[in-house]
Amino acid sequence: MIDARISSVRMREVSAVLAAGSPHRAAPPQSRPLSIYPSFHTGSAGQVLLSDPHHRTARYLEIATTAGVTGRYGPLDQDVVAPLAEGMASGLLGLNPMANGYIWDVLQRTDRHSRHGTRKIAMSAVDNALWDLRGRLTGVPVWQLLGGAGRTQIPAYASTHGTFHSEGEVERTAEELLDEGYTAQKWFFGDGPAQGPEGMERNIALVERTRAAVGFRSALMFDAFMSWDLPYARSWCSRVEHLRPDWLEEPFPAAAVPSFAQLRSSTTIPLAAGEHLYDRYDLLPFLQKGLLSVVQVDPEWCGGVTEVMRMCAMAEPFGVQVFPHGHGIHAALHIVASQSPQLCPSVEYLYRFTPEKHYFEVEAPVPKGGAIPLPTRPGFGIEIDEDRVEADKELFAFS
Repeated sequence: MIDARISSVRMREVSAVLAAGSPHRAAPPQSRPLSIYPSFHTGSAGQVLLSDPHHRTARYLEIATTAGVTGRYGPLDQDVVAPLAEGMASGLLGLNPMANGYIWDVLQRTDRHSRHGTRKIAMSAVDNALWDLRGRLTGVPVWQLLGGAGRTQIPAYASTHGTFHSEGEVERTAEELLDEGYTAQKWFFGDGPAQGPEGMERNIALVERTRAAVGFRSALMFDAFMSWDLPYARSWCSRVEHLRPDWLEEPFPAAAVPSFAQLRSSTTIPLAAGEHLYDRYDLLPFLQKGLLSVVQVDPEWCGGVTEVMRMCAMAEPFGVQVFPHGHGIHAALHIVASQSPQLCPSVEYLYRFTPEKHYFEVEAPVPKGGAIPLPTRPGFGIEIDEDRVEADKELFAFS
């Protein structure tokens, strides 16, 4: 029996300034919900700075115990700080960190708005930090706490967010990813209905170009980021069905269940969604109505490892696969490792962003030959490389 209580909760923000000479990264055009307004379409604003090439900042939630063991999770978005600082974090003091279901339920019931938004994202940070803490208290990786793993490495699919669609770059990137060992890659559309027939042609050309580059040696998935409407989606599907896209992701906002139903009935292209479904109740109608082939719930947004495991159990009887959304790598990797490869075939890896996001970590998970070796350190194995930290401050601390 583990005798421990939560003794302190704090948010640590680390930062560093990198040497001059790092290349600026501009944002390629991407269709998004605001793209219905020309002034908000990325492409209309020219090339804007996507990230500061000289500065890194990351936030980590740390939960310490009377047993002298601390759990950690991150990097975390700024969005989580306020809900945690305004009562959620201090409410954890004195609780038994092993009381997984109880703590999750208390956090969910404490505020009427906990189902969605920043409170749910903050809840996810707590849940994930507590899973890391339990792994450290017991000396095993989180995937082992979740039931063990039947694989020694976890396949990753390459998410190409941040890649321009200029002449030659799509083809070169698709071929390079295939050569690196990725057997699946996801591409992001630059246009939606407001960009007219020319935008539609570019969206169709993206499928043609990637398929021509890799043939059927690689799965190809495409993400519309909730920016299309039903007629537009139907038109695109009818024109690219013969190229066999492996899924069309989030053509509509998450609440547009009727649009998903009508598109599902009119195309053979598998539909994917889920990163903006925040709990089991959001997911249930999609499963009951058979609208999705792929569920992409995000363990950093929908309630943490605890809720994603429940959603995996929901999806399996419906024959729906779960590919956790790749906002972060740690929780998603351990969840996928603990599940059947039939249910959770792989993790999403944003190869242009994830290494930068985990800049301060010691040996953050990285695909080798298109797969990530099974983690072996206790918990999620998140350790900070203090030699990279130039500035370190507490955003809040409760004890």
